[in-house]
Amino acid sequence: MSDLNTLSYYLGIEVRQGKEALMLGQSAYASKLLEWSGMAQCKPYVTPMEERLKLTKATASWSIPKRIKGAVDQVIVFPKTGGSRLQLAVFSDTDMAGDIDGRRSTSGVLVFLGLAPISWLSLKQKVVAMSTCEAEYVAAATAACQAMWLRWLLGELTGVEARPPALVVDN
Repeated sequence: MSDLNTLSYYLGIEVRQGKEALMLGQSAYASKLLEWSGMAQCKPYVTPMEERLKLTKATASWSIPKRIKGAVDQVIVFPKTGGSRLQLAVFSDTDMAGDIDGRRSTSGVLVFLGLAPISWLSLKQKVVAMSTCEAEYVAAATAACQAMWLRWLLGELTGVEARPPALVVDN
């Protein structure tokens, strides 16, 4: 085993460590994607994602590389805390029948530990929801399972039972 000094790059993720925060980014990976798609010199969009974009298997949007270029330098920030007891906060949302090809909804879950995002997922639901309420319920159940597992893991790592997480649902 050897000491390679401060972590700066791991599994395609760039790591920058400052006095106040730890930052993760993927500018090198995003730049490679732009080179591969022939869009390295394109004019970038300001926002990293188009609102309510619906892609199908048959039609992929060429605006996606332009949005990647606009977000190349964005990072996820993990602020350093002063040892205070941290709280899990879990957010869930869904798009009703967002998959145009199969009419299935997509669940989105984002988990924060204190102010830092620690887990996220986006996946197609296994069932075709018949209402927005049902789609939101399925997403919330997925988020609750994620929250309970992370609460257990946090307790195992710290030796202290974690407080119940806050679950925020968009419905």
